[in-house]
Amino acid sequence: MKNLKVEKWNVIHFFSSVFFFETQITFSDFNNKFWNNVVKIASTHLVIPTFYSLLKQQNKLGELPPDLVTYLSYIYEENWKRNRALIQEVNYLSKLFQKHEIEHVFLKGAALITSGIIQDAGARMVGDIDVLVADKDQNKAIEILTSVSEGYYYNESYQPKKHHFPRLGHPTKIFAVEVHKQLLKKNRKLLSPMMMLKNKVKKEIFIPSPQSLLTHCIYNDQVNDDGYLYSYFSFRSLYDFFILKKFYSLDISLKGRDKWIRNFLIKAAIYGRFYLDLRYLKFRDFCYIMYHTQLLKSKWFRQFMYVINRLIKALKEKKFRDHLFKRYVLNKF
Repeated sequence: MKNLKVEKWNVIHFFSSVFFFETQITFSDFNNKFWNNVVKIASTHLVIPTFYSLLKQQNKLGELPPDLVTYLSYIYEENWKRNRALIQEVNYLSKLFQKHEIEHVFLKGAALITSGIIQDAGARMVGDIDVLVADKDQNKAIEILTSVSEGYYYNESYQPKKHHFPRLGHPTKIFAVEVHKQLLKKNRKLLSPMMMLKNKVKKEIFIPSPQSLLTHCIYNDQVNDDGYLYSYFSFRSLYDFFILKKFYSLDISLKGRDKWIRNFLIKAAIYGRFYLDLRYLKFRDFCYIMYHTQLLKSKWFRQFMYVINRLIKALKEKKFRDHLFKRYVLNKF
């Protein structure tokens, strides 16, 4: 990987090497512009602490510019402090729900960090505490959390079509809580809340079964984060996917999978080190491969698809249309 240029696709290849391949890279080949792009993309994908943690494990920090190491170390340390608080807050909620016999299971980052699946507490960024609650206990959970003794409060307006209740903030706690009614914002039949609760396991706290964690990781990326709709890929989702595969020795292939999982696995093969069994490739899969290959190689194609994706988003989402109207129309007057 000598003499890499600073185009985005080369930075993506660099990330793939650090995250998934552990390729021997000579960091002295990179200039300041390249490192600026690295920080920009790591920030966009919410993986700055992950990047730092992996470089530390690979004994590569000494090869980076000193000011960059200082910056990455600061972000990592702050994230480590946050996640230590996360573990305490999740454990408290777990005991609270068990005390009141509320059937629940923690999801995503809260589950991965608190259960120890991700062993470096500072390596993954977490936005809030996601917890799935059984239908019969949802109102009870909200009443307890928003009671005077617990002190949680709504910090966003209620949106009835959402797959979770409005986010609950707290005056003294760091993390907001999202009580989930469903696992997905659409295509909800893909993941059954009832089955995830039925198959939950106790690992310090209640978390989904290994296979449920993996499939939820995929569908959350593809459906909730619109990874399939916009052909977007997330290094954080890919990192979770490979961590879960390794931790539980899970196996997953294209055979018999729906379009959302197939699309994710192809991204895992292009940007990570997932092996695709060519016997199960369909025509649509080849289209995905061609698309992402072009996305990596062609700056013009990336810009073109960015415009197309923005148009699709504007057609589908009223909030985004309102944002565009305010930014590009009202601000002109």
